Amino acid sequence: MCVAEYGRHLGASPFGKRGRRARDVYEYSVVLDRVVDLGNPASQTALGVIGAPGCFVDKSMCRAIARDARNLDTTVQALLVPSIAFLDDATKWNLVVYLDRVPAKDAFANVRFVSTLAYKQTLSSRLTDLWRRFRGSRRP
Repeated sequence: MCVAEYGRHLGASPFGKRGRRARDVYEYSVVLDRVVDLGNPASQTALGVIGAPGCFVDKSMCRAIARDARNLDTTVQALLVPSIAFLDDATKWNLVVYLDRVPAKDAFANVRFVSTLAYKQTLSSRLTDLWRRFRGSRRP
């Protein structure tokens, strides 16, 4: 699942489109008291979510849902959200933590480095990218 999520965010690097292509992956234990599971129909209803899980593809919708969950209950510490890469599989999810609501030293433990994911572009994919850019720049 890490690889799928990593691949989805390659073009969204804070360092620009050709920015940082490597990501470190860590495993850790987390203890949270108040988590909203957005895979749960009752949670979806309470937050006014319509069309789940497909609606989660829309970033503005996701931000609005997260903002509403945060504002409606000030004790919520995190959201359990479906993985966009695996919308058809409810066992695949991401945990979105409101770090300002979690005492970090108490909540996160047993941190362990797992691996580094790195994108390596092949020559053929680089040439394909260059060709697409060239063709796009010549269109009226």
